[in-house]
Amino acid sequence: SELSFKVDNARIGAIAKSKLRKDLKVLKDKDRAYQKDLGKQRKKKVVDIVSKINMDTENGNFIVKRIDVGLDKKALKEGIKKFYKNKDNTGVPIMLISCSPNDKNKIIILAEIPKATVKKGIHCGKWVEQTLPFIDGPTNWKGGKGETKAEVQGTTMSNVTKVIDVASK
Repeated sequence: SELSFKVDNARIGAIAKSKLRKDLKVLKDKDRAYQKDLGKQRKKKVVDIVSKINMDTENGNFIVKRIDVGLDKKALKEGIKKFYKNKDNTGVPIMLISCSPNDKNKIIILAEIPKATVKKGIHCGKWVEQTLPFIDGPTNWKGGKGETKAEVQGTTMSNVTKVIDVASK
C-alpha cells in the first residue's frame, strides 16, 4: 500500500521505522476486519430484503428492487441466490439495483432470469440494456456469460427512478 511504501522510504531511524510498520500492520488488520464486517452487514441487508419479497403481493411476474449496498456485487449476488432458494420464485426474473453516492455516484445493476423464462423469448441482457441510457454506462449491451444473467455499472445514479420505471415495463 501507499503508506507502507512511504514508511519504507522515509528518512528515519530503523527503530522508528520498525515501530511505524508494526502500528501500520495493526491498523491494516483492524481495517480489514471492519471491511469484512461491513460486507457481512451489506449481504445480510440484501438477503433480509429479498427474503421478504412475496410474489402474491408484487405487481407483475418479475421483481425490480433497489437495495443500496454501494457497489457490493457479492451482496447482490447473494440476494439473488437467496431469492431463488424460495421455490415460489423459481420462474421469476429479478433485477437488483444499488446506488453508491460515496463512490462517485455510481450505480450497479444485476439481473437474473430463469432458464424457463429464457425459453419464452426473454433475454436478460436485453432487459438490462433498456436501462443503459439512464446510467451513463456502456452505450449498448455487450453480452455476458449467457442469456440468463446480466450486470452493468454506470456513473449516474440520479436517474434511478427512471431506471426502475423502464425495467418494470
